[in-house]
Amino acid sequence: MGEGTRVRNTPRERFTKIAPKRTQKVLEALRLLGRCGNRQIYEYDDEEAGRIFHAIRVEVDLAEERFEADSEPTTFSL
Repeated sequence: MGEGTRVRNTPRERFTKIAPKRTQKVLEALRLLGRCGNRQIYEYDDEEAGRIFHAIRVEVDLAEERFEADSEPTTFSL
């Protein structure tokens, strides 16, 4: 390969390289967040915890929708 030449990975190769790393980051972030549940160290109420997990569920649902077969953006028409 000469200068300026880049190897283009296939979409599958890009996915298998990036997805596990991003998944691991999400899982680690959730583990860290779970540590905030220790009431001996942190103070929070059930409403605050509910808002946190609601926000997470919304984002998970949105991400999951993008993986579905017909992931084309929906458009409005009459």
